Amino acid sequence: MLKRLSARMVGGLTASSLLVSLATATAPQDGSLATYTATWDLTWSAATHPGNFPGGAHMSPPIGATHAEGFHFWQPGGIATNGIESMAETGSTSALTNEINAAIGAGDARERLRIGGFDVPAVRTMTFDVTKEHSAVTLVTMVAPSPDWFVGCDAVPLLQNGVWVDSVTIPLVIWDSGTDSGTNFTSGNQNTNPQDPIALETNQFANGGPALGTLTFTRDQSLLVYGDFNPAGTMTVSGQPTLGSTLSFTLDDPMAVMGIGSQTIIVVSPVRSPIFPAGRTLPGFGLSGATADGELLIGSPFMRFFGPDYNGQPVTHTLPLPTSSTMVGTPLFIQGVFIEPGVKFGLTDAVEVILGS
Repeated sequence: MLKRLSARMVGGLTASSLLVSLATATAPQDGSLATYTATWDLTWSAATHPGNFPGGAHMSPPIGATHAEGFHFWQPGGIATNGIESMAETGSTSALTNEINAAIGAGDARERLRIGGFDVPAVRTMTFDVTKEHSAVTLVTMVAPSPDWFVGCDAVPLLQNGVWVDSVTIPLVIWDSGTDSGTNFTSGNQNTNPQDPIALETNQFANGGPALGTLTFTRDQSLLVYGDFNPAGTMTVSGQPTLGSTLSFTLDDPMAVMGIGSQTIIVVSPVRSPIFPAGRTLPGFGLSGATADGELLIGSPFMRFFGPDYNGQPVTHTLPLPTSSTMVGTPLFIQGVFIEPGVKFGLTDAVEVILGS
């Protein structure tokens, strides 16, 4: 049973800071979104790779995309596309850009990523967003000069076991695209026909190593709608989880379980469920049917904020976020509640918010 909620401040929020409005528009996606920074840390130098650091060593413009998990622009053991071949042999990104744009048009990818090339050693960063639908990232850059060698990552999943990962680091081992048969950094053009599968480079390097550096993905901020018991759409979120911005949480009852006139509440806690992203089962508190089980998906203590009564349409609660820089990285957990007095409580899915700057 839901306990009575304290009016104490939670994460810099107070009851007076919560605005409520009615929403009539439908939300086809739940609004889960995470912002990551990719850090290219290229340590490649004469000191780290004696004998394997040619004159004019540099990296071509890193390029890639966010895309659906299970989709690939390249894979170890696969055959390089024209875009991968051109990137690995010349550093050109035009053909790969076309392939990425085609994937975006087909719904397989969400966003193209690219920054300028650079000399090594060096550190460079790029920032991007991922969604549940497009939760993987691929990035590549040519090892220059070289016949057809590159470093990067293939379809790194940033949503794992139902949650956004905090960080993941990829060693930048050297891949041979299999499109040129040159054996050293400055070999002349020797087209490989038919192409070989993409594999670790073994002429200048031992199984692609030692690595030229690392590529690290670090979560900056995120929104994550979670819960297993309800039909889709009981909770959606919109906005950016940055200091001083506003988030909108939309509660809905797609199976029409709750009666017209039911109260709506959102509860906010700085504490996650002890079994996050799962929750404590509460019999009869679900929204998939009149007697369906529900989940209490947040921890205690928490605050409650009342909204207008449910009138058969989605209800949106608008939550201004804290402004203090000390709150960066702070988690908040928000869940919606329908209350039909004397009849039923209905618990929506919940949202994890990680505040960014």
